[in-house]
Amino acid sequence: MNKEERAALAAAKEKLVLEGQLYRVSVVHAKAQVAHALRPDAIVHSAIEHALGVVQQRLAGLFGGAGSKGREAQGGEGASAGLGGLASLAGIIGLVKGMGLTRALPIALRVGSFVARRRLVKPALIAGAAAVAAGLWLSRRKP
Repeated sequence: MNKEERAALAAAKEKLVLEGQLYRVSVVHAKAQVAHALRPDAIVHSAIEHALGVVQQRLAGLFGGAGSKGREAQGGEGASAGLGGLASLAGIIGLVKGMGLTRALPIALRVGSFVARRRLVKPALIAGAAAVAAGLWLSRRKP
């Protein structure tokens, strides 16, 4: 074996050693990610983020109207383009989503306890239904 072959073998060996180290580090990192993802607060956080994403997508589709698919195909703004003067309710939910779980839950708990304490559940539901009906009426109205 000459010097060139030994140098090539040493380089290949060094490359394999480095790849092994990288693999071991990536395995440790993956284990840490899985351990973090299985914590109860992380599970709740991801479930709420997923639910907000689903609600945002449904509201965008709801307020976008029936012609939103045509706008997307023509290079338009998509489902939220049908809102007109309405300030994109799906975008507002996106702001709440970006607000973070640690800020959103205390506010939601305070609002919910206020509504329950004042026995305003039925009026709150009626107001919510009226807001949804008004939003639908505004989104379907011809400009």
